[in-house]
Amino acid sequence: MTNIFVLCGPPATGKGYFSELMEELLVDNGFDKNDIDLIPVGEILREEKANGNNDVDKVSINDETNFSCNIVMEIFRKKLNPKAKVIMIDGIPRTLLQLKRFEEMTKKYNVYVIFLNGGEDILMKKMLKRSKEENRADDTIENFKKRLVIYKEYTLPAIKKMQKDYGDKFIEVSTNTEITKERVKGILKMFTLKNYNQKE
Repeated sequence: MTNIFVLCGPPATGKGYFSELMEELLVDNGFDKNDIDLIPVGEILREEKANGNNDVDKVSINDETNFSCNIVMEIFRKKLNPKAKVIMIDGIPRTLLQLKRFEEMTKKYNVYVIFLNGGEDILMKKMLKRSKEENRADDTIENFKKRLVIYKEYTLPAIKKMQKDYGDKFIEVSTNTEITKERVKGILKMFTLKNYNQKE
């Protein structure tokens, strides 16, 4: 059965970096890189918009309307590869409606949730550092504060419901201390991921 890892949390918690470390560890432990998929939904939506997808241009990934949810989740459905052994998802579900659709779509998958959380002051410093290193014009203090408001209003309720729905397959990870390969390795072992160490 395919293992899905939902990487969620407030902005600037390092979900992309976490997924990179996860992929390295899985490859180190015998997984073929081609069997590992990453679905960064926000990035995919930006690409769709740049490519002229008019519907995507009308939606917000945090929107609770059926129109936005249908478009976002349809893009996710098209990227979902049942042949992959591990799928990492960064970007959804960000609302309760998306979570409902997500759970309907992934009933036949083994789903884990990694909630990357951190103090707001520390996250803001990380965001400013990322802005300089990656030259991201949208990484400003004003935008960060707006994202936090949206996160608390729409995404946090979905995360709390995932905690209830997935039980021991949900884990909260503090990003106040550095995320290292050893920490990620420990998290995978806590989940007792089936076939994690394929060399054994």
